[in-house]
Amino acid sequence: MRVVDDAQWLDRASALTLAFVARRLLADPVGIVFAAREPGDELQHVPELEVRGLSNGDARALLGTAVPELFVSGWALPELIEAAARTGKRRLAGEALERLGEATSAGSTDWGLGVLARSRALLSDGAAAEAAYRAGHRRARAPAHRRDA
Repeated sequence: MRVVDDAQWLDRASALTLAFVARRLLADPVGIVFAAREPGDELQHVPELEVRGLSNGDARALLGTAVPELFVSGWALPELIEAAARTGKRRLAGEALERLGEATSAGSTDWGLGVLARSRALLSDGAAAEAAYRAGHRRARAPAHRRDA
């Protein structure tokens, strides 16, 4: 399984290449998930399943059921931050961002720090939000470094 998030930002050549691979894998037990706000023409022949976000009311109801002491996996924190920020629960989003910061600083990987920066962008405004989003995107795309023993 491979996930391509923010597929709308792919350059045309990359999108066409990934769409070609996805079409060829239809019979194999391998999947590629493209997440995009609006899919481009390059993905038009790839089977799709549109998944819409929760309405504000449903998101508020879901967040309203959260128990503060409930354990939230580090993997879910970015989604919690986004849902809380989009539904006006900035305190909850800030608390989740703080927890994400603690988790990502421990490993200090480019990917983790990129997720943190993109999550921070959701709680920022204007130029600060744009800078955090771009920093997150750069970090998430940084090549992994091998440490040989």
